Amino acid sequence: MGKYIGLNPFPPKFYDRYPPVAEVVEDKCIGCGRCPNICFFDAIKMRDRVAVINKDNCTGCGLCFESCPVDAIIWIPDMNSCQSPVTQKYGMNGFEFSD
Repeated sequence: MGKYIGLNPFPPKFYDRYPPVAEVVEDKCIGCGRCPNICFFDAIKMRDRVAVINKDNCTGCGLCFESCPVDAIIWIPDMNSCQSPVTQKYGMNGFEFSD
């Protein structure tokens, strides 16, 4: 499905609200090194021949997902980063951010 709506497998409205981040299924990772080589955002490092994703750097572009030969990378919606205009202004708890 991801190939038909861009690289990211989430529908646009869902993506706008909960942007996905990549996660590695360690038992499936074969340590080939393709994902850190293709990531433009330096979000993936190899540790003990297993890919490790820095979720702070992951933009959800999908390049690692598409490059993995064994489907060891999955998408997890980031439910903690709601991107609605109200949440951006007031935060998750409803209090306005101060400068």
